[in-house]
Amino acid sequence: MKYHGVNSARRIYRFFYLVRVQQALWTGLMSPFWVVFFKTMGLSYSEISLLIAVSYVSTLIFEIPTGTIADLWGRKLSVILSLIVTGSTCIGIFFFPSFFELLLLFYALQGIGATLSSGAFSAWLADSLIAVGEEENLTEYWGGITSSNYLGSVLGFLIGGGLASLGLLRYIWLISGIGAFATVLFIALLGKETSVGSLDSSKSTKNTLKAYIRTLQEGSIYLFSFTLLFWLTVASFFWYISTGVLSLGWQPYLVEHGIPIPLLSAILIAYTLLAFLVTNKAGMLTNWIGGERLLLGTIALVGGGLTFLMIPAKDFAWLVFIVYGGIISLKEPTFYGYINRFIPSKLRATVLSSYSMVTSISTILSMFIFGKASDNWGLNIAIAFSATVMVIAAAVFFMIVYMRHDEDEKVYI
Repeated sequence: MKYHGVNSARRIYRFFYLVRVQQALWTGLMSPFWVVFFKTMGLSYSEISLLIAVSYVSTLIFEIPTGTIADLWGRKLSVILSLIVTGSTCIGIFFFPSFFELLLLFYALQGIGATLSSGAFSAWLADSLIAVGEEENLTEYWGGITSSNYLGSVLGFLIGGGLASLGLLRYIWLISGIGAFATVLFIALLGKETSVGSLDSSKSTKNTLKAYIRTLQEGSIYLFSFTLLFWLTVASFFWYISTGVLSLGWQPYLVEHGIPIPLLSAILIAYTLLAFLVTNKAGMLTNWIGGERLLLGTIALVGGGLTFLMIPAKDFAWLVFIVYGGIISLKEPTFYGYINRFIPSKLRATVLSSYSMVTSISTILSMFIFGKASDNWGLNIAIAFSATVMVIAAAVFFMIVYMRHDEDEKVYI
């Protein structure tokens, strides 16, 4: 189905912008509090970390099978199903917030729900804009859609903080679920499908899985045989273990040191806004410091130092955490801007898929480490571990600075 009219592209963009704002808003409502919430419900840190690990694992397992739904029956349907699944799990958590076995099921379903929307939303947006001849302007439109994530998240943090201050922490789950269903209605009424694939679902799924396995094989061979890419991946492996541990630990740690639960939303807003402002300076800092490798090592070293500083800072750990957010936000634009120079265009997607698999594994591992360390030795030890591993990542990045690679001459544009 094609869109028509002079202002078609603008209407399409406005629709997807509003959808993304709503998705980010409903997710952002509980983002500043969810670890603390489950802790107040009697769950251990090991159980909380297992919930997230299950969500990550289900995402890895179902990424390809759910992707075929969008290709076979439409992107709109896939996004709607995603919201129905995630909305239902939020409502389920509201009614059963301490039933651990059910929570495991809910989080596994949340992982599946995320996969239903991850690729489908992007493909739906691209298909819709291409259908009205806007393929040359996709990057510009994506910039606006990305900004909608920040807007929705900040709105969610603000509203969530207000609800938490009223003692309605548990009800945030219910509101998030109802909100997701409201977005389903919005999409059902205003969204227009652009294309639907073949009806041979079994054949498509089989071929897609084969292609995915082949992609990982090809990407892994290149990733691990290219010395520079190999060590960059090793550094990132440690990086995501460190950030994964702190992503679970910051909420309960700050609450332990006197931060009221509702104020966690304000801290996360400041963290997000600083990260948004700092990421635009990555290119300037790269030139100033003398290259991406040195900047990556510096980011990791300062990030590790700030993580350590949260322990003696105690009542001021919230301020250290906000600054930490600004520093580590520099990693993504610096890293991806650098690594893509060494990957041929025809292999770029396959190599980055393999890299994403490695970082997903390290993130899952970080969940288990956080749970075990926090339950057995306390949050201080978990945060100290996070800092130590970040320093290891910095050491690997700095090692790369002083390594000589023949592959350095292989730069792909």
